[in-house]
Amino acid sequence: MIRYKNLLFTVLFSTTICAFCFYYPGYLYFLNDDFIHIPLSANGKLLQHNFFRPICDFSIMFDYLVWMKNAWGYHLTNLLLHVFNSLLLFFLTGKILRKYFPSNSDFGISITISVLFFVYAMHSEAVFWILGRSAMLGCLFFLPALIFYLDRHKIFYFILSLIMMVLAWSTYESTWILPALAIIISGVDLKNKITGIKKERLYIGWITLLFVFFMCVRYYFTRSFLSDYNFRLINGAHLETLVFNFFKLIFRSFLPPLQNLNMVVFAAAFMTFIAVVLTYSAFKNNFKNKLYIIFIGWFISLLPVVSLGIDTQGTESERFLYIPTLFVCFILVVLIYRIERRVLRMVVIVSLIVFEMIFLYSSMNNYRWASKITFTAISEVEKISNNGNLYVDNLPDEVYGALIFRSGFPDAIKWMKKSGTIDSIKIVSKRSGNFPVLNNYQVIRMDSLAMSMVITADTCNAFQNFRSESDSYLDFKNKALYVYSYEP
Repeated sequence: MIRYKNLLFTVLFSTTICAFCFYYPGYLYFLNDDFIHIPLSANGKLLQHNFFRPICDFSIMFDYLVWMKNAWGYHLTNLLLHVFNSLLLFFLTGKILRKYFPSNSDFGISITISVLFFVYAMHSEAVFWILGRSAMLGCLFFLPALIFYLDRHKIFYFILSLIMMVLAWSTYESTWILPALAIIISGVDLKNKITGIKKERLYIGWITLLFVFFMCVRYYFTRSFLSDYNFRLINGAHLETLVFNFFKLIFRSFLPPLQNLNMVVFAAAFMTFIAVVLTYSAFKNNFKNKLYIIFIGWFISLLPVVSLGIDTQGTESERFLYIPTLFVCFILVVLIYRIERRVLRMVVIVSLIVFEMIFLYSSMNNYRWASKITFTAISEVEKISNNGNLYVDNLPDEVYGALIFRSGFPDAIKWMKKSGTIDSIKIVSKRSGNFPVLNNYQVIRMDSLAMSMVITADTCNAFQNFRSESDSYLDFKNKALYVYSYEP
């Protein structure tokens, strides 16, 4: 017994350290529309693009005051948020297990859930991308709201729960499921005769009233109950699209982005193995408990983003899964601990953790590579002393969902360039799809002769006003960034 626990905690501790190294922000930079929203927040601009997320805007404003244009500090904040959320999940699962799953209220279960959530690869975008923090910030208030609501019969904790709910709603739309979760918790307590109907009506009434008030405040500031982005997608979505998105979200809660056939086969085989082992264990142990509550919570947590869907071949939109994977990790670990044979249980835990670490490492590489591309491009533009136009060719889009310059390139140059000015930025062409991940990416400077060879019959229209004495040129190739800038 002691040896088993020592081995388990050694595995979990080693996993946490290793994942912390993966998340380390030293090689990460600003990406995509970081260059749009961070300068807006730095200038005190709230309610950006009709989003009502003032807590997120304030967090970016605070980061800017501390770190200015040092991307490392913003990513450090993201990592700390993820650490805090994992700790909060440990406390929440402990309370839930003791209250609703007393036969499974083991310290090892709570810490395993917390560590699995910390290393879980299917919500990596929220950690690796600065603006993905909105999901983590929402979770930072979402978890205490539930922790305090479980002790709602003490008026002080109920008030704290209401405060946390308002903060969560003001941070991320996925937390709007809190009233539904409160109803589920109250309903289960009523069924178990832990509480009375009058008290629960009062609690739910206050939460409902507060949520209606919050939505009215949101409407007052934005003139909309939803952001323009969400409303457009919901308004144009068909039922079959919503159903398809829902199932994609379910599968992506378990499966990593499937970038090639080998990855598809490996992930499918592994998850089939896990499913078979857990199903066998559940039936063998005559599995009967309140785990259906967690399943309901998981399904509800997917509804706020069902109109948005998720990428199945990259990490884009994985921030939508940050809150749903709270429930997924709980379900997986509780089922694993139903396995009676400790050796098999340990094998499944280690296998699951290794599976997550493999894909977390893959995500880390993609985001570090995307960061290298943005950093290299901005560094080279900073060296340009010309005050003419900047021509950009093959502007890269993404690396398997790690967005590079799908948007924000002009904003990046405007915000980051410290010396000199550029009259205008002319995007000759954009490169859609995945930018290849290479280790030997270089910067190659062209002379006037090489630049003249670029302006061929196919591209002469794009370069018809190019002035070699004052204009500059960037060309993003697979193995190098080609730079032309006239230096007398």
